[in-house]
Amino acid sequence: MVMHRPSSRRRPADPKPGEHLWSLHRAGREIECELRSIAPGAWECFVFDDDWLISSRRLSSRVEALAYAEEQRRALVREGWA
Repeated sequence: MVMHRPSSRRRPADPKPGEHLWSLHRAGREIECELRSIAPGAWECFVFDDDWLISSRRLSSRVEALAYAEEQRRALVREGWA
């Protein structure tokens, strides 16, 4: 998984936050994954690095979104995140 920080996409101050799925840490940094239902039959998986959005993907079901989140977690663990 390639990590980069976009110029200005910080985690939104949302009164209805998404579902926290996992957090990983390395060298004083934290990567978190969040899942949101954005419409009937539409889910979005967000990955944040210290509150900066580094990845998001829209999927058609919760099952697909959870599988995608797990793929991202495994890739990060392979890179040394714990």
